[in-house]
Amino acid sequence: MPKVTADSEEVIFDGEVPGQPARIYELIMSALSEQGRAVVQFLVDGKDALQAGEFPESFEEIEAFSLSHDELTLRLIRESMKQLGEVEEQRSRDVAKFQSRARSVEAHEVAERELAQSKSKLKEELEIERNTIAKLRSEAQRERRETAILRARLESVEQEETKLVKELQHKEEEVTKLRNSIKRKAEETARVKQKGAEDETAVLDAQNTLLRLEEKLARSEEKRVALGAALSAAERKIAEQVKVWAASGSGDGSSIGTGDGDEMLRQKLAKSEQERMKLAGVLLKLMKKQEALKRESTKKRVGVLNTGNSSNINRIISKKNSN
Repeated sequence: MPKVTADSEEVIFDGEVPGQPARIYELIMSALSEQGRAVVQFLVDGKDALQAGEFPESFEEIEAFSLSHDELTLRLIRESMKQLGEVEEQRSRDVAKFQSRARSVEAHEVAERELAQSKSKLKEELEIERNTIAKLRSEAQRERRETAILRARLESVEQEETKLVKELQHKEEEVTKLRNSIKRKAEETARVKQKGAEDETAVLDAQNTLLRLEEKLARSEEKRVALGAALSAAERKIAEQVKVWAASGSGDGSSIGTGDGDEMLRQKLAKSEQERMKLAGVLLKLMKKQEALKRESTKKRVGVLNTGNSSNINRIISKKNSN
């Protein structure tokens, strides 16, 4: 498994270790730039890729070494001082050499020119190091800007995730409301079905009551017909008695003239009239009772029809809700 260390400490990545050394160099530079440090040596399988100027395509082990900007500056100063010391030593040796050759002016001028060249070279190297430091600082600033951009993007993604979570919670509340609504509809359907069953029972009861009323009405009609026949018979009987009395009166004139015969005739007529009036009163009461039974029967029939229609409507509503 590839191994990556920075300043002798193992580097732990989020996820898998990148397979390209150049990508690992960028990540380490980005992390160290936030700490004010810079990579000065990047060994890929034992070879310094920074000195080579290129990165290989793969690796087994990477070792990165870094210095802070102050340490890097101090290192450059020490190297410069060392080079200056070496130049000074060289100059001393050259002076001694030229002095040993009888302090030759020509040798001294050569030494001065060599010293001037060394100083110029040293200045050029210092300028190169300053440019390198400036470049590193610029890269560090660019990495900081990119890090800030990435943080802003991360915050935006987190806000989007929060928004999505809220929308999901809202959808779950709507689903819960819909389930409660379906449950209420089911309860209403059950109540409608129960009411339909009760209405059907009420219809059956009303129909039975209507049948009983119709039977009573039929019996009342039979009684009325019988009483009408009795009344007609009584009226015929009275008419026949009147005829008999009239015939008997015309046959025997002496009996008609007597007071007893008239009184008897009046009593019989009065009795017959009372019987007729009594039958007429009974017949009138029976007709009134019959009318009342008819009205009650009509009301019951209307109630049965209304209950039946209500039951049918409830049954249709129940079927629609079940669909």
